[in-house]
Amino acid sequence: MITILRYISLFCLVFGISQASIGQNKRKKETKKATSKEVASFSFETDKDRLTFENHFFNAQRYKLDEEWNEEIEELEACLEVTQQIPAIHYELAKANTYLNNTDLVVEHYQKALNLDKENIWYMANLADAYRSKFEYEHELILRKKLKNKFPESDNYRKAYIESLLLLSKHDEAIKEYDIIERNYGIQPEYSYKKHQLYIAKKNWKAAEKELVLLIEEFPSEYDFQFALAEFYLYIKEDQKAKTVYENVIKQSPGNGSAEYGLFQYYFQREDLKSAEKYLKNALQSGDLSKKDQLRIIEYAYNQYTNKQRTAEDLNQLLDLSIATYPDQYEYYGYKGDLIPNTEYEKKTTYYKKALHLNPQFQLYNVIYDIYFYNNVFDSTLVWTQKTIEEFEYRPEPYLIQAYSYFSLNKYEQSIESAQNGLEFIIDNNMAKIPFLSIIGTSANSLKRYEDSDKAYEKILAIDPNNIQTLNNYSYYLAERNEKLDLAEKMIAKVIKAEPQSGTYLDTSGWIKYKLGKYKDAIDILKKAISLTPLPSAEMYDHIGDCYLKLNDKNKALEFWKHALPIAEGDELNQIQMKIQSNE
Repeated sequence: MITILRYISLFCLVFGISQASIGQNKRKKETKKATSKEVASFSFETDKDRLTFENHFFNAQRYKLDEEWNEEIEELEACLEVTQQIPAIHYELAKANTYLNNTDLVVEHYQKALNLDKENIWYMANLADAYRSKFEYEHELILRKKLKNKFPESDNYRKAYIESLLLLSKHDEAIKEYDIIERNYGIQPEYSYKKHQLYIAKKNWKAAEKELVLLIEEFPSEYDFQFALAEFYLYIKEDQKAKTVYENVIKQSPGNGSAEYGLFQYYFQREDLKSAEKYLKNALQSGDLSKKDQLRIIEYAYNQYTNKQRTAEDLNQLLDLSIATYPDQYEYYGYKGDLIPNTEYEKKTTYYKKALHLNPQFQLYNVIYDIYFYNNVFDSTLVWTQKTIEEFEYRPEPYLIQAYSYFSLNKYEQSIESAQNGLEFIIDNNMAKIPFLSIIGTSANSLKRYEDSDKAYEKILAIDPNNIQTLNNYSYYLAERNEKLDLAEKMIAKVIKAEPQSGTYLDTSGWIKYKLGKYKDAIDILKKAISLTPLPSAEMYDHIGDCYLKLNDKNKALEFWKHALPIAEGDELNQIQMKIQSNE
């Protein structure tokens, strides 16, 4: 079975574009290369022991790749029956048991691994994490301290040690560790603020206040520290001091939106809604407020909306106020567009187009044609990809979306042309060429230009020999043409080894077996493909029916063709109907 759209997600990752993904991202399997080396270097008493051990070990690795944790554990425990002296086996057992939430066994095996390799910092760190998951903070602290002392210049180990101290409420010791970091690097806002929080936990208000005052003295133009001081005063019920801080900021920086917002909160908490609203409006309407400060408040309000702390209706009201003050601020229209569901694409794109009119930047063009594309409005997608190309000729992204849109409209020549044009602007980034070559290969195959299609796929495999999507599509097309079936079988075997639970890829494998005349094998594989697919396609049932016909079992063939009938469409539906009529 052929899939093509996953390449758009790949391309977006290569170019760093944040868009909705097409297809499914596969979870990366965790491996530890050092384990194999450690096992390979270990001495066994007999060759038989080594052979037995290696057999179980590599079976365990296979199960690990398939995320079959219980089976992996059985094989690893069989390794321990040969020898208990390889710490990496205990490490692997700990990791496998982690996935099964067997926390006692996780700790036990990390302990054994560390007992066999007492200075292994990786085992120490993982065992410390395991102790934390069991709330055994005292044991964790011992290991964190050892790592910190072993690497006194490492901030990461010291931070982990501080976290352990905090979990045990050892605030004084944690403060001492922060002091060490600040002695080494000078006053650090992050650590000073954490000390401020610890002093709050100790209810040492003077010390907590002092930390912020020192930060303000060190960084007088960083108003965030003054805002933190105001929030602290609010926390300890010294509200008047908080109000004074906000007012002082406004004196230092007239029109400071955050200070205005702070005063809004001050009056809002006192239910003085009239004053509160005045300060909010001041923050949004004041002629003294710079565009940057006003945008900062809207960005804060937008973050509140994304965190479900502010309603869309309320944010829209604030945006309307901001637009009334600064109608040429393109970000406000972008935010209004964000508030509209993707399905209301015409209304949504109207706001993005307003933003684009004010600031014709590439990202806005990109968002507009993406919205049309993901709503399958391919005609509008083509209009906007072309507009983007006219403005940003050297950006390859719109050519790719344009190519896929033409393909979706069965305009294969134009699809190939757009993809080829986009390829011209990809330099020194072979991986980024793959989605372009893929749509060229698929479109050329649809035009029965098989030589061009094969060349495109060969270019992809020269870049990435293990490209699953290409191996699947290429092998399927060869099977459809009854060409190079041995090559097709090798390619799909590689795919199945990498992703054995994919119904799509198993369907391709089964169809190739059919083309090779291995009908019984094909049926077994195709049935497995259907069992792994939530919504099997008509093509899957059709393939099984064809296999049974070759085995002269017309009743079974008809059974599967009739399964395909309700979900088939177009030419496929006509072909299945003809098969049923011919064999009933």
